[in-house]
Amino acid sequence: MDISPDESSTSIYQNGQYHEKISRKFEEITSTASKNSEWATFRDLYQYQGFWYYEGSLQRIVQAQEQFKAQPTDIILCTTPDSDALRLQTLAFAIMNRTTTSSLESGNALQPKIPCLEMDLFPMHKDYLEISSNPKFPLFTTHIPYTSLPKSIIDSKCKIVYMCRNPKDVLVSQWRDIGTTDLDRIPLNQAYKSFCKGVSNYGSFWDHVLGYWEATMKWPDRVLFLTNEKLETETSFNVRRLAQFLGRPFSLDEEMRGVVRKISMKKTKEIQRNKDVEDQMDYLSKEMKDHIDQITKNRFKGSGLIIG
Repeated sequence: MDISPDESSTSIYQNGQYHEKISRKFEEITSTASKNSEWATFRDLYQYQGFWYYEGSLQRIVQAQEQFKAQPTDIILCTTPDSDALRLQTLAFAIMNRTTTSSLESGNALQPKIPCLEMDLFPMHKDYLEISSNPKFPLFTTHIPYTSLPKSIIDSKCKIVYMCRNPKDVLVSQWRDIGTTDLDRIPLNQAYKSFCKGVSNYGSFWDHVLGYWEATMKWPDRVLFLTNEKLETETSFNVRRLAQFLGRPFSLDEEMRGVVRKISMKKTKEIQRNKDVEDQMDYLSKEMKDHIDQITKNRFKGSGLIIG
């Protein structure tokens, strides 16, 4: 689930009791943090651990960092906001929960019900505060940058899957999510300038991507790096790759029954994604697109990473 900038800040409760420690930490952060209102005139962004967040996002991230207890069997699905995360969630869910060909055909095994670490677990689903996921369903999603993930995720050595998307598509999607009408949104040129400076919810797109890319270069057995575009154009190959990484490779019998093909053929948010691509072509000028491409080239130079 991508996080909307109009989310409301909520108090942090557990068993009806206010978490004084987390509340104090959050207040200390927001009282001293740098603030920026360029991206949304109706809400400030706060800088925390090198990234920018709306208040509601930041509050939940702090709580997740303090309370989430990851287990080695957990699988964390990570993206930047507005990166078509449902595509990754659907494929991972299908791989982890596949049973029979008939269930795949009916779609029952492909309906993701995956909790988002900083949105769904805190404070709403309090059963997750001191435990991890159900062993039969160890999937979580998040937009948290790698360097800000809860320490227990790194310490537990659980598996992480990261998917990134073309930054021009991300920019357009984030800008469109600011408000429900054009009147609610800041001018696109303003959003573009802020995005290029790394000032948007969850911070710099390029820092976010590089954090996970460097992690997968260091720990390829623990962190898998995918791109939205490759998942779309080379779906079957990446479905097999993802299944192997998650410890659920396809058997010869499943291959012969067409399970990989059935999973690969499932489309997720295809209409919305196509709309975003059209928006990129309609809204971004050639100069904007060229500038973003140049930033991407400069920021990823020497890393071996090529996207966009």
